[in-house]
Amino acid sequence: MAQVNVRSTSWLQFARLLTIDGVICWEMTEFPVIEPADDDTIYTVGRTDRIDFLAKKYLGAPDDWWMIAVLNNLNLLPNDLYATQTIRIMTQNRAADIRRQAALRREGR
Repeated sequence: MAQVNVRSTSWLQFARLLTIDGVICWEMTEFPVIEPADDDTIYTVGRTDRIDFLAKKYLGAPDDWWMIAVLNNLNLLPNDLYATQTIRIMTQNRAADIRRQAALRREGR
């Protein structure tokens, strides 16, 4: 099996590499459930907003874009954000908790 180093902030931490008929590919990603919370920021998307830029601004890391996507039931496609759309963005503390839980899951705890 191929060895791949995945950053702890990457969404690929929720998937495994598989070999199917000699072809190495990623399995379907199983993201953790992220429910809305009372302290989420309600944000109206602007014309030039990108989900990775919003993750950098509000969560501290552009790689955490997947947390915003999961929280808002987005399909993780670049065109899922559109101007005037309202989305929820969790706090940095909550994002850090999600990262910690993901790390524990990766380690099998």
